[in-house]
Amino acid sequence: MPQLKGRYVHKTCADTHPANDQEELTVYLIKLFKLKDDFILPRYMKQLSQYEREHNFTYSGMLKALKYWYEVKHNPVDTDRGVGIIPYIYAQAREYYYALYLADQQNQQIKDYKAFIPQDVKVVINSPERDIQKRKLFTFLDEQEELNGEVC
Repeated sequence: MPQLKGRYVHKTCADTHPANDQEELTVYLIKLFKLKDDFILPRYMKQLSQYEREHNFTYSGMLKALKYWYEVKHNPVDTDRGVGIIPYIYAQAREYYYALYLADQQNQQIKDYKAFIPQDVKVVINSPERDIQKRKLFTFLDEQEELNGEVC
């Protein structure tokens, strides 16, 4: 029975999943750079092994860094540069995936998620009543009464 990451699996499952992180990274690079004949250029493999050796990057970390750069940030794929972007974005990708991990942990701690769903509140605002003040209209009779000294 074949093994996948140290566990026994069905043959069909083993055929569909890559055997290790390095193979998973190579499969991603083949899809990303649209390489022919499922062949990784030696330049890419040299860069990957150099990053693993000198910078202590893991293959899964480099895979996540590339996914972060191309799939999350939507940067254009440049086949001439290879995977030379990895040392520059590795820390950013690690922070991004760590933030996702923390958010997932927070979400798992929430047991009553219905309490966080906002409730619809119906607010009724009555139209204001208009307070009409009646003005005393001017008439010529009032003016004559004032002249004559008669005040009502």
